[in-house]
Amino acid sequence: MENFLPYLELINTIGIIILGIAFYAQNKIVTAIKDFMEIFDTKKVREFADMREETAIGKATNLIVNDEKVREIMHEVTSAKIDEISELYKEEMGKEHLELFKSNIHLIENCLKDQKDEQLRYVNEFLPKNKAKILPILFPEDFEDDKP
Repeated sequence: MENFLPYLELINTIGIIILGIAFYAQNKIVTAIKDFMEIFDTKKVREFADMREETAIGKATNLIVNDEKVREIMHEVTSAKIDEISELYKEEMGKEHLELFKSNIHLIENCLKDQKDEQLRYVNEFLPKNKAKILPILFPEDFEDDKP
């Protein structure tokens, strides 16, 4: 059991890092969604609800007549915000994924120094989806022939 203590510490560290990244990303998304919801002015919605029935029917008739124009306006407004949220998410997650990737390489190199078999086992077991990117960095001498 004591042989696995460094692995457990490593797993705990990685888990804490992943939770921190997830929290940070969710916080950014929630902030972006709040910004998106601010485009709807509640005062105007209340004023509209307080209008007389005749005015509401007249505006509804105009809305039906100008339906295509309303769709275009709503599409422009929502597309701009969605694109903004998407770009922010891509930018932040790209930085965070690169940082996490580098920290994994560093941890594997330092915790399992001079233990190539254990490094391979760890990468195969815990990081199978990133194996193709991690192994050439850990063992460049084994992958020199693959370069063009």
